[in-house]
Amino acid sequence: MLPLEHKILFFVFALIAGGLGVWGFYRMYLRIRRGAPSSETRVDNLASRIGYALVTSLTQERTFRKRRWVSVLHSFIFYGFTYYLLVNVVDALEGYFPFSITSDNPLGAAYNFLADLLSIAVLVGVVSLVARRLWGKSRRDFQFNEKACCIRWSSSAISAATA
Repeated sequence: MLPLEHKILFFVFALIAGGLGVWGFYRMYLRIRRGAPSSETRVDNLASRIGYALVTSLTQERTFRKRRWVSVLHSFIFYGFTYYLLVNVVDALEGYFPFSITSDNPLGAAYNFLADLLSIAVLVGVVSLVARRLWGKSRRDFQFNEKACCIRWSSSAISAATA
């Protein structure tokens, strides 16, 4: 458990980080809202929509449609970071409440072992996908369109010159 000063500082930090996250999501919402109006209602059957989104994301169903090995590497990263979220929430709760998860019992040992295993999976996934992007035969998939690149630079140069 954390001392009182650390609890207060962590809470303030979490509040600031959460506020910045909400601000970022709000800015993204405003950008999306500027686009074409939706042709369908997005809030009908809200419970089933949330359930579908959770099942689709947690099973990585859409990721596994093509390129099986790339999908496995992607899922290593996804599941590792999803588990990191759980670990961080548990660590925050351990700071505020008097409990601790240790490897003394089978459940705690499994929790810690899974964290270690998924950490290795994240490393394997990230290194493999970076190597694939830099040296793989599909590296041309990640090149920029020269025309779009030049337009972007030209408009930036024009904006800078006229400002």
